[in-house]
Formats: sequence, C-alpha cells, structure tokens
Amino acid sequence: MNPILLYIIIFAAKIVEVTIGVFRMVLITKGERKLATVIAFFEIVIWLLVVSTVLVNITADPFKVLAYAAGFAFGQMFGSLLEDKIAIGSIRVEIIADEQVGIKLANHLREHNFGVTTMEASGMTCKKMIIFLYAARKQMKNIMTLCNEISKDLVVTVDDIKPLVGGYYYKIRK
Repeated sequence: MNPILLYIIIFAAKIVEVTIGVFRMVLITKGERKLATVIAFFEIVIWLLVVSTVLVNITADPFKVLAYAAGFAFGQMFGSLLEDKIAIGSIRVEIIADEQVGIKLANHLREHNFGVTTMEASGMTCKKMIIFLYAARKQMKNIMTLCNEISKDLVVTVDDIKPLVGGYYYKIRK
C-alpha cells in the first residue's frame, strides 16, 4: 500500500475513533448507558484495527505514529464540536438583572413557554432579581436571544444538570 494513503487512513480512522469515544463519554455522564455501550463496541473495533496497523514495523516507519497522534488530537477537537452540536442533556440557567428588567425578562421568558422562578435580591447599588430556569441544552441559544431582546446588561450563568423530579420543563417539540 502507498505509505501516504496508509498515513491518511490511520489519521482518519483515529479521528473517527476518538470522536466517537468523546461522544460515548458524554453519553455515559448523561445517563445514556445503553447507547454508550453500543458505541463502545464500534470504538474498540476501530481502535484495534488502527493500533495493530500502527504497531507493524513501527520503528521502520515513525510517520505512522505521527498520523496516529495527529488523528487523536483532531479527534478530541471534533468530538467536542460534535458534543456541542448535539447538545445532549439539561441546563439550569441563572440570570441576575436589575429588578425592573428582571420582571420584564421573567414575563418574556414565560411568554415563550419557559418555566421561570424568580427571587428578589440586593445588589451593590440597587435591588436585583434572580431568575432561574431549566431547559434542554439545545435551548441555550434561544434563551440567550430572548434575554438579549430585553437587556444586554445581565449576568447569566449556566450549569449542566441532571433533573430528578418535578418542575416545569421546556420540552422541544419534535
């Protein structure tokens, strides 16, 4: 086989293997064990094929090692990009706003079917409102767009969560 083609195959296969490995780990942390198990099977098959190819005459052809390492590095990047795109899981969003802006924002979010809980707070110079809501990760862009329609002067934090029970939760229509 042409050595350049071999390096490209090793590089591409390693990218695929590591990308699905990153995705598998995300699935495990999100509680999707069955799908992660199926993906793990294919991940290890690819790994065995790639590593067995790289190890043959490794000292005579060190470029296979470079192709393998580069594929690993790019696989990490592509895996994280894939995970961001698919956005599995749930988030808790906390928004801190001046009191009047907070009231307006809470109502605006409710008009768009988000369950919102508010709490009065004291800031350094004025009264504040803290807004909490839970949503699918896929809704993050939508939430930020709705927030920016009301005010760009907000403090917004987001945490990945694993909801257990109860509450009003915005569901994506399929």
